[in-house]
Amino acid sequence: MTKYFFYAALFYLLFVVYGSLVPLDFKAIPFNEALNQFKNIRYLNLGMGSRADWVANILLYIPLAFLWSATLGGGRHPLIRVIVSLIVFCSCLSVAVLIEFPRFFFHRALFRSMI
Repeated sequence: MTKYFFYAALFYLLFVVYGSLVPLDFKAIPFNEALNQFKNIRYLNLGMGSRADWVANILLYIPLAFLWSATLGGGRHPLIRVIVSLIVFCSCLSVAVLIEFPRFFFHRALFRSMI
């Protein structure tokens, strides 16, 4: 059963990456400029569009966290379940941050308004 959860989690991870980069309208900007823009992202600019983007991202990562938790298991021991939960949380957070950087190379009107 765990291998099915693994394949589902892997497939959903690919869906998250693809869905975060759509539309795939690549624009060439220098790497240093993209890195500088990434460092200067304004946090918690909660306009109407930003709130919708935050909610969509949170809803996008909930199934991913459940699938990875099911894949890793954890057994019955509470400490192991807490450790697995922390690993899954940190992994999902890392994936979210790693996806944000390539978004500077893809045209998104909503995202450009945040920077």
